[in-house]
Amino acid sequence: MRVRNNPAGRLLDLLEELRNTNGNTPVRRVFAHMFNADENDTGEVLRLLSDFSGLVRDAKSATSRIANVDTSLYLAPYFRIEEMIGRISLEKLWHQVKEPLDDKVLTELRFGADLLSRAVNGAELDEDEVVRFFEELDALLCDALSSDLPDQLKRLFVKNLESIRHALLAFKIAGADGLQDELDAVLGSIIRHRDEMVKAGDGGPKQKLIERLFALVANINEAVTFSQTAVAIAPPVALFLTSFLGKL
Repeated sequence: MRVRNNPAGRLLDLLEELRNTNGNTPVRRVFAHMFNADENDTGEVLRLLSDFSGLVRDAKSATSRIANVDTSLYLAPYFRIEEMIGRISLEKLWHQVKEPLDDKVLTELRFGADLLSRAVNGAELDEDEVVRFFEELDALLCDALSSDLPDQLKRLFVKNLESIRHALLAFKIAGADGLQDELDAVLGSIIRHRDEMVKAGDGGPKQKLIERLFALVANINEAVTFSQTAVAIAPPVALFLTSFLGKL
C-alpha cells in the first residue's frame, strides 16, 4: 500500500479503514491498531489522535484552496467527519463514535480527494518499507541504550530515534512529506552536535552506532518517492551524510 500524496486522499484511506472496523472495539485499540502503536501507551495514542484531527483540518484547508471549482461541493463531508471527531473518547466503543461516517461521506470525500490529487505534488512511501525501518530503528535504539556513548550523545540518539519512530507511526496521516520534515529536523540536530559525534567516532562500536544512525536517515530519505519538481533536492542529503561520515 502506498500512502497518497495529498491530505484528502490520506484521510479517505484512513476513514475507509475505520469504516470497516468492528464497532465493539474500544476506540483506544482502534487507533492504536491502525497506526501499529501500543494501545497501552496513552500518550502516543493521544498524539496520533491529535495528528489525525490535524489531517482533517489540513485536508479541509487544502480542498478549500483548489482553484477554479465550487469548493463548497467538496467541503460537505468535512462537517460529518468533524462531528465524528467530536465524539471520540479513548474509553468509548467504536460504534458509539462512527455513526457519522456513512457511505455518503466517503463518496463525497472520494471526489474531493481525486480532485486534490491532480492539484498537488507530493512524495509517497510504501507501507511495507515502513515495517523494515521500524525493525532497523528498534535495533539501533536498543544498541544505543546499552552502549557506552556519552550521556549527552545517548540522549540525542534517543530523542532523534523517537522522533523518527513517531513520524513512521504517523506516516499514514502526514504522508511521506511529514516524514521528510522529521528527517530534516534530525539532520539539523546532527549538524548542531557534529563536534560531539566526531569526538565519539573512535573507529570502534560508538562510531558504528553513529554510522548506523546516518544510514537509517539516508535510507528513509531515499525510500521517499519525490515528484518531478522535488527530485533535484533528494541527493544532497545522502551526499552530506557521506561527507560527514568521512570526517569521523
